[in-house]
Amino acid sequence: MDPELYKMTMAVVSDSIKILGPAIITAIVGYKAGKSQLLLKLEELNKNNEFTARERIFDFHKEKLAKIDESITILNEGLGQCAGMTLADMDDQMNLSLFVKKYVILYIRDLPYQLDKISDEMEKYSDEFISEREQLREHIERSIDIKEPTTPEEITSVIAELIENYRFVSRCIRLLIEKEAFEIFKPYISKV
Repeated sequence: MDPELYKMTMAVVSDSIKILGPAIITAIVGYKAGKSQLLLKLEELNKNNEFTARERIFDFHKEKLAKIDESITILNEGLGQCAGMTLADMDDQMNLSLFVKKYVILYIRDLPYQLDKISDEMEKYSDEFISEREQLREHIERSIDIKEPTTPEEITSVIAELIENYRFVSRCIRLLIEKEAFEIFKPYISKV
């Protein structure tokens, strides 16, 4: 190669390195900084989205609690009205006990299933709710022994027992929902 061409090539390469070298280094540093900022921003967005999702799940649990309270209130009122109708017509002159009996039988038949379902849910937290699970076993055993009432006195007695059982079911459901709601925010609580 010609020495003059060689000098000129070296000068161009040298000038290019002087110009492009810092630009390449700046570009690499800028790329790395931009990438790390993007990753931080994505992580921040994920945490914000996770927290928002947890808030929505928590709101859902609050709504479930409100619906449970409303349902148990309606159930208690309905059973209370049935007990009132039965007591008002103790000698069964208006044949109300037949209507009430059919209504009450639905709850008698459904109670063991609901108690078993709650028991299964509470088993997920076997080291917690010990006394409630023990009481639940007693309620399950007693629910099996509930017979279909035949007299107005038996109807009112069964209604009182159903109210007690369904209140206990409501209490257990409440405990489960509160536990699940607490678990939602546990990652944030444990960091504090």
